Amino acid sequence: MVQVVTGPFFGKDTLVVFARAHLCILYVWWCDKFFMSLVLLPVMAVRVHLWITGCVQGVWFRSRTCNQAVRLGVKGWVKNLPDGRVEMLLEGEKDKVEQMVQWCRRGPPLARVDHINQTVETPTGEFIDFLITG
Repeated sequence: MVQVVTGPFFGKDTLVVFARAHLCILYVWWCDKFFMSLVLLPVMAVRVHLWITGCVQGVWFRSRTCNQAVRLGVKGWVKNLPDGRVEMLLEGEKDKVEQMVQWCRRGPPLARVDHINQTVETPTGEFIDFLITG
């Protein structure tokens, strides 16, 4: 989506075009000429904690979850719980984490997902990759 915004920039006229969520192209009108500058904006990070109920153990759920998370660039961990559920913590770009949660609603081919409890938490940036922890 492209959004055009005009307004003052240090007393000068500007035209700002947002081409992506994390990239800003800034055009500054100065001395009868436009100058262009690329500005990287912070990516909106989210953190989601999931508890997944159903036939989710012994069906390669954790392994396939890890593969999917790595493919999407989502960080965090996944583990089996003694009560038969799977717990995971996801952190990353909002759209990537949302894709991951949607994938978890289906799971791998042999899994059956009955219910997902989900809580949103404050991102910490503590993870460097995605791990199977238990």
